[in-house]
Amino acid sequence: MAVHRVLYAGQVSSASARVRIALKIKRLEFQEITIGLAEGEQHRPAYLQLQPQKLVPVLVDKNGTYIQSLAIIEYLDECYPLPRLLPNTLSERAWVRAFAQIFCADTHPLLTRRVFSLLNQMSMGEEEIQQWRMHWLRESFVAAEEMLSQRSQSMTYCQGDQPGLADIFLIPQCDAAHRMGFSLELYPNIWRIYTHCKQLEEFKMDRSKE
Repeated sequence: MAVHRVLYAGQVSSASARVRIALKIKRLEFQEITIGLAEGEQHRPAYLQLQPQKLVPVLVDKNGTYIQSLAIIEYLDECYPLPRLLPNTLSERAWVRAFAQIFCADTHPLLTRRVFSLLNQMSMGEEEIQQWRMHWLRESFVAAEEMLSQRSQSMTYCQGDQPGLADIFLIPQCDAAHRMGFSLELYPNIWRIYTHCKQLEEFKMDRSKE
């Protein structure tokens, strides 16, 4: 009998896309409930009981309720170790976590709906906000490209011959960058891995639009 899991996700959320991709890579069944961020559904009292930060995603399963995409994905990798999303060696796991943090800690928090709303309230026009987007995307993708350039160019994905946690954090940010008008083709390693991942069903079905 399948384990009952519920993913509370934003249809326009890169963070939600990460967890969705991880669940699909691991072939774990789940029910998805969309939280309408633009409609303010994250502020409803019932949702605040699940996520006091009023953010997505949230994963609920038989063991409990989990928030923050990186924590959720590492939880899934520990509960359901095959296929592994994190490498076997300590040094490789450290590299992957550092790479993922570029996007979940240093990039994505600066490029969210609530940040753009605040910038607008601070009288920044759309042109200035777009400059903000391009600046932080450039900073992050330059660093990520440099990290990838120091690894074997024969690897199909960030971690080797199969997708893992690093790819799960890279690809939704690439999708978001595309929508913001950012050119990924300038970063050959990122572009190579992105095109490989987008051929896989797990990544094709990503609905991130943030």
